[in-house]
Amino acid sequence: MAVLINEALQHEQFRQIESRDSPCGRQACIVGSSLAAWELIMIAEGYDLQSTLVAAHVDWPQSHIEGVIRYYRAHPQEIDPAIAENDAITPAQMKQALPGATWTA
Repeated sequence: MAVLINEALQHEQFRQIESRDSPCGRQACIVGSSLAAWELIMIAEGYDLQSTLVAAHVDWPQSHIEGVIRYYRAHPQEIDPAIAENDAITPAQMKQALPGATWTA
């Protein structure tokens, strides 16, 4: 129960973020999308967290991107390990996990 109360309070502060169950446990996800917060931050890091550039890339309102970046800055201990785990996946592991996918260089 305390977890749900904490998540509700967090959602009040970061309206663009909601907690959802996923195969890897509960995680922060972006309201109105299927993306986890770490996935957008991974994209945003390619743009040095510049919200205008990220907003143009994903075609979302800049205010939405800024809210996710604010969440990241408040919770890097949650987001950074997820990005690191994703970065550690090798091409061979990816091919094994998605055997029907077509791969291009």
